[in-house]
Amino acid sequence: VEGASILMGAIYTSNEPITMQGPMNLSKNAVVSSLGGAIDLTGTIDGGFEAYNLTIDAGSGTLVLGDGVLVGNLGSISPLGNVDILATSGILLPNIYTAGGSITIRSMSNLGFDIAFTTTLAKNLSSPDNPNGADISFLSSVDGTYNLSLQAGLLGNILCTSSVGDAPLGIITIQNANNVDFEQDVLAEGILQLAGQGTTTFAGATTITDLTGIQLTGNQFAFFGDVVTETIGAPIILNNSGLVTIDSDFDLKGSFAQIGVGPVSIGGSIMMSAPTNVNSSIVFKGPLTLIDHASWNTSSGSGKVIVANTVDGPGSLFVSAG
Repeated sequence: VEGASILMGAIYTSNEPITMQGPMNLSKNAVVSSLGGAIDLTGTIDGGFEAYNLTIDAGSGTLVLGDGVLVGNLGSISPLGNVDILATSGILLPNIYTAGGSITIRSMSNLGFDIAFTTTLAKNLSSPDNPNGADISFLSSVDGTYNLSLQAGLLGNILCTSSVGDAPLGIITIQNANNVDFEQDVLAEGILQLAGQGTTTFAGATTITDLTGIQLTGNQFAFFGDVVTETIGAPIILNNSGLVTIDSDFDLKGSFAQIGVGPVSIGGSIMMSAPTNVNSSIVFKGPLTLIDHASWNTSSGSGKVIVANTVDGPGSLFVSAG
């Protein structure tokens, strides 16, 4: 199919290719499924007046969204409902915009340029925005060297079940979410979280390669995998209203600052390896509970260790400031 089109309902083939060139607008919930054939959708796809759902299933076949250089946005003119994408061969991710619809990526994904997923838009000009948002799920690996921005709203969760970044991703920005779960290793230039209502969890190792560091604002944060910053001066900043749990080791080349009012449960070490002219301070503002042996060492850096609240056991604590 060439030129602008209106997609009504479903397109199914049995291991045969599907090619649609040009912008598409949904007039009802739509499914494009090839059962293993290649799917080539070179234009934008929009959700129509009612923000209809879109499912794209290439199975074991290839899926191209856009022309291979410029990815066709999904929902950029009129947002979509739920979006579900599957192609076992992997895809180049587009920008995706929904009106309170979930976004599920079941394929190995690559970023060909800076990408944004947003779930909080209004259906149309006469409808209110959807601040509650919806879930954003990556059920396979996410790779590439560009930035990734995710907006799941007040109630939507963000889930990454596989590794993020074979080479460093750019900056991952979480605009807002309820729970955020990185279940495997993360390799990125930086991680920013602007708001959060639930718990942001890093279950695997997290490696940060740029000066951005990790800067999180929200409710609860949990680190169960080791954290490494590779750039001198890169900060770790945790602005928490709820509990921070650190049950891992931090190897840092910048500063560590827990600046929220919430409590902290900590075991493991925070070790600085910054030069003497770089701030390598360790700061805790909230009340501390030592859940295991904890060790804080600012090494040869110019940092101090500042604890502005109570410290309780049952664990032990070793501190070395410079």
